[in-house]
Amino acid sequence: MNDALDRLKSALADRYTVERELGAGGMATVYLAEDLKHGRKVAVKVLRPELAVTIGAERFLKEIEIAARLHHPHILPLYDSGEADGFLFYVMPYEEGQSLREKLSAEGELPVAEAVRLLRDIVDALAHAHGQGVVHRDIKPDNVMLSGRHALVTDFGVAKALSDATSTSQLTSAGVALGTPTYMSPEQAAASPDLDHRSDIYAVGALAYELLAGRPPFAGSTAQAILVAHVTEVPDPVTDHRPAVPPALAQLVMKCLEKKPADRWQTTDELLAQLEALSTTPSGGMTPTDTRPIQVTMKSPRKATFAIGAAGVAVLAVLGGVFLRPTGTPLVENRVMVAVFENETGDPTLDGVGKIAADAFARGLQDTKLVEIVDPRAALATADVTDGTSPVAAARALAEQMGAAILVTGEYFRLGDSLRFQAQVLETGSGKVIQLLDPVAGGVADPMAAIGRLNQAIMAAVASLFTDELISWGQLAAQPTSYAAYREYVTGRDLFAQGDMRGAMLHFGRAVDEDPEFPIASIWLALMMRNTGNYRAADSVATVLDNVRDRLTELERHVLDYLRATLRGDMAETYRAIRRAYDLAPSLPEVAVEVPSLAIIVNRPREALEILYTLDPSDPFLARAPGIVWIRITQAHHMLGEHQAELEAARRGREQFPDHPGSLQYEALALVGLGRLEELSVLMDEAPTLGANPAGVMRTTAIDLRAHGYDEEATALLERAIAWYEARPGEQRGGLAVALRYAGRWEEARELYREFVERFPAAYGNRGALGVVAARLGDREEALRIDEYLAGIDLPYTLGGPTLWRARIAAVLGEQERSVNLLRDASNQGVGYGIWLHRDAELALLRDYPPFQELVRPKG
Repeated sequence: MNDALDRLKSALADRYTVERELGAGGMATVYLAEDLKHGRKVAVKVLRPELAVTIGAERFLKEIEIAARLHHPHILPLYDSGEADGFLFYVMPYEEGQSLREKLSAEGELPVAEAVRLLRDIVDALAHAHGQGVVHRDIKPDNVMLSGRHALVTDFGVAKALSDATSTSQLTSAGVALGTPTYMSPEQAAASPDLDHRSDIYAVGALAYELLAGRPPFAGSTAQAILVAHVTEVPDPVTDHRPAVPPALAQLVMKCLEKKPADRWQTTDELLAQLEALSTTPSGGMTPTDTRPIQVTMKSPRKATFAIGAAGVAVLAVLGGVFLRPTGTPLVENRVMVAVFENETGDPTLDGVGKIAADAFARGLQDTKLVEIVDPRAALATADVTDGTSPVAAARALAEQMGAAILVTGEYFRLGDSLRFQAQVLETGSGKVIQLLDPVAGGVADPMAAIGRLNQAIMAAVASLFTDELISWGQLAAQPTSYAAYREYVTGRDLFAQGDMRGAMLHFGRAVDEDPEFPIASIWLALMMRNTGNYRAADSVATVLDNVRDRLTELERHVLDYLRATLRGDMAETYRAIRRAYDLAPSLPEVAVEVPSLAIIVNRPREALEILYTLDPSDPFLARAPGIVWIRITQAHHMLGEHQAELEAARRGREQFPDHPGSLQYEALALVGLGRLEELSVLMDEAPTLGANPAGVMRTTAIDLRAHGYDEEATALLERAIAWYEARPGEQRGGLAVALRYAGRWEEARELYREFVERFPAAYGNRGALGVVAARLGDREEALRIDEYLAGIDLPYTLGGPTLWRARIAAVLGEQERSVNLLRDASNQGVGYGIWLHRDAELALLRDYPPFQELVRPKG
């Protein structure tokens, strides 16, 4: 630190006398300095070295120059900026007042009138900046300085420079936050490149929530959990935490926090007008500033005490006798008894803690509904009756009397002002320790918090003995230390099986928040982020897991390798990694079904079938993913040309899941392969009755018809699909464009794709489809212009998508060799082969080209 300060003093000596460090944050270190030219105190902010290198002086100074043009009473002005001896710095007035963060830390929630006044200043500043086209991107209490009664917003331009830098760097992998998770809008949390001023409005909502409630809208033990919450969770109404917040103000805040930008206040001017009305109109529900609200004093409840009198124990003993059972009762596998925890403190006044703990643990296990619990009064009644035997032996004897196959015991020790609890789960018959839990410590005066944490751990430990979701992982992965984490994990797993990726992501995020030391939940969270297109966030979670790789089990490492390979587009390594996980744990259904899915993607359908036919489609996990086993079987057989076996599997899938549209789709494809077109026609008439999108089923079936040489039938079916779309104007226009393209109605398709490109310029798929249509229409110039555009895309996580569109354009232009080479490149970048390649509408033009035939030939 001293070396850096000395270098900085030397670098700025001609303009500033740097005196001392004022503080450091995630992006910069702040120094107090004397402005030699103007004789005034200033604050010099110096970017962290790794940020300075990544952003570069040119980009930094450009963004700071834009911010320097902002002149407003509530924006902290920018005096100077520059680069000196590798330091990137900017200079602002030195404000002796505190930051809003310091005020919140000292006072907690603010008086309503004061909160509104500060928010009005902040939004006024943002309204000015937005009017100049500047979006802050990092509104938070740390970036608001207080000067008297007013707020000054700081650090315009820095977050924008940092965000721009990430398009060509891996800052997130280095652990640098782009913005602050607590205040990020959902679109910023999802790393959207198209942020606008409404992202700042969301951040204002998060800030306002904290000013009023004394806490942000979302909190979590990890940044990832908070980011997931912003994307997927609805915050509690601010009035849940502070009922005195006026309704109009509460509604204003919650509207700022809407997930979709279109549902928020649309401009800061609009929001400012609302705040001004609230600050001046008592009818809005706010107490006028010249009056004082009536204070209501509530008596606080007395804390529970831990001493249990002799009379109380005697009553428990009498009651407990009712629950004793005859000796020789058979042990019931899922019956559990919790023994009174032993007091090893040497202080008899703490005896009651063990009884209270045992009662809490028994009731916690009862709440899981996974096991049958011996009434805790039985254990309490005999806690002191050991007949000379050890307390554990006495507890085992009682558990046998009660027919409990599982016994939870424990003890607690005193360490200074703390109590340390240790618990273990025993097999009653043998006395074998099944699980030894990590110790938990809490204060002697109020040990309930520690008891609560240990309760969660005991619930999770017992749950792992009686639930398929955790039994299946066995000793191959770390178990949760919190039952709440386990419950969220199981819910997420169920939602994933049902295809609800966003819902699953929400619950896996909560599991991580409940238990950050539950690695498989973090891995699933990252997988759901990947499945929903949130690759940057998935990569961040994977990086965190890589940093603790030595603590992961072998299975967890294989699954993490699988995740990492998918994020970098290495499909061959993705398949190898999941195969290693399968070889280690073939009984895990989520792993077992992923192996054949990936085998199909890497063009190894025979290997896929070898595993698929070992799976039980009625397995509880697989049954929640309707038809997944049968669908994969039909895909593999179709790729191998084994259409009779494909049809049999498709029909078995429809028998098990008669209402699932996917089953109908794959039966249709089998009928195409067999040439049984009359049966196919009947099936297409049935498609709308399943409540699915029949046009999508017709479209996929049509291009398969064309792949099998049935051009006339394919065109007729595509016209049916187009008619379905056209009968619903304004809906599913993307599907209509695809159907028009497949049907050869290229001028109409071109018109739609041009509209899509104008509306969504960052979506390269629309531009790629426009290039294909241009090539179909003989407009070689436009097709090659779009090909050049696609070739220039250099963004992370595109996973070969732009290259695949270039291969399609080349195929339509008749450039067969270039098309196949591009297709190989796309595969190396992350595009899988799979069944789609067999019927792709544009690549079908390569069907008679030997190198293409070799490329699509099944390899295993």
